Amino acid sequence: MSFALTNQHLALTPGDVVTLNLAGHARTLQLDEVRIGGGRLMCRAVPYAAEALDSVAVGDGGGVPPQMVPPVVSTLLHLLNLPSVTAEDAASPVFYAALTSADSAWRGAALFRSTDGGETYDRVAASAAAAVAGVAVTALGSGPSDYWDNANTVTVTLLNAAMELESRPELAVLNGANAALLGDEIIQFRQASQNLDGDWVLSGLLRGRRGTERHISGHAIGERFVLLTAATIVPVSSTFAALGREDLFKGVSIGALVENADAFSFSYTGENLRPFAPAHVRAVRNSSGDLTLSWVRRSRVDGGWADGADVPLGEALEAYEVDIMNGGAVVRTLSVTTPSASYTAAQQTADFGSPQASIDMRIYQISNVVGRGHPAICTV
Repeated sequence: MSFALTNQHLALTPGDVVTLNLAGHARTLQLDEVRIGGGRLMCRAVPYAAEALDSVAVGDGGGVPPQMVPPVVSTLLHLLNLPSVTAEDAASPVFYAALTSADSAWRGAALFRSTDGGETYDRVAASAAAAVAGVAVTALGSGPSDYWDNANTVTVTLLNAAMELESRPELAVLNGANAALLGDEIIQFRQASQNLDGDWVLSGLLRGRRGTERHISGHAIGERFVLLTAATIVPVSSTFAALGREDLFKGVSIGALVENADAFSFSYTGENLRPFAPAHVRAVRNSSGDLTLSWVRRSRVDGGWADGADVPLGEALEAYEVDIMNGGAVVRTLSVTTPSASYTAAQQTADFGSPQASIDMRIYQISNVVGRGHPAICTV
């Protein structure tokens, strides 16, 4: 239909719907063309009906899968007082967290700490990679701490079937590969063989790594196993004020609420700051019965064997204390600043009544932060 309107309808544009009264009949039209000509608004339109817009076509649901919220998987938390690994760890208060799960659907978690008895929690670390962890199903026997232990093996079961261990060449192990915490001893292993039941047998062992030789004995079935890798073991900064203090920690899975997670008590002991036990203790007695002691210090920092230079001291000052033991009692403490000390015949007589054929002692290197390190326990 074509028709003309007065200029009072200049606001009309193509696409507008209008109603015309023609001889008493209302017609609904949609404007198809609007132009100005001869002082009038010239329009062209087509009939319009709302029902013409209805569709009887059936829509396709498409291939979109149903949307599901993944379930919240619980987090297993290991808080670890470990020796320092890097120079930075050796100088500041740090402990370590291993966040993991028995469910392979675990997607990560955050670590929260409360220093006010659980009133408030602050996020202190997070990890999206599950630590490879489990428990021992056999008890590892005692072994050497200064060369390969090829006699003993230990079998461990991991938290879920998605976790794996791998064998590594000897040189890679000597350069730090395949380190794990078993109980409280840090070990390394060359071979990891999986049994038909899914458990792993570890062999070709290095024992008592990073100053943990005091834990070589006393292993038990059911003790913890945690693979120590930079990708999964998270350093957690602490403070000197926190030494020995019991704080509360929660491992909170992605999607979970902090208030719904279980709280665990943990105390930072300053293990990463504690000097290693001295090694290679020797004693020489002169004709007067005086005893001259000597030993070799160990370093927490860059302790590798470098040609032409000693390892770094790793402490602010060099200092040692030697406890002379009578059974379980300390009868004398010798304080020195070099890796040697003298225990005279007169001192032996004052302590025991006469010079002694053999003497039990404990030798400590001293930290200016945490005090005594771990002792070298020996009889000379």
